[in-house]
Amino acid sequence: MAFLFVICITAGALTQDFPKAIFGYVGAMIIGLTILFVLAIMPVLNGEVAPPGDQFLIVLWISILAQQTFPIPILLLFAGSVIGAGLAEYYWY
Repeated sequence: MAFLFVICITAGALTQDFPKAIFGYVGAMIIGLTILFVLAIMPVLNGEVAPPGDQFLIVLWISILAQQTFPIPILLLFAGSVIGAGLAEYYWY
């Protein structure tokens, strides 16, 4: 988690702008979670799981991803992006 926090600070500092840092963070989270979810339910999409189990796996992965992502990691990484943008505006302007 600390490594992701440092990456968010660096990304926010490289953008040097609050709106770009915020929209970049939101876009990266949407893309990343979508890819993670699709890869997690790939066996269900391929039809390798029988019909009663496919709905269970989809609900299971949604709940696992929601519990592991919200609220602490989302807020911590968002704060890292904002802190990085703030440091960039303070030190580089």
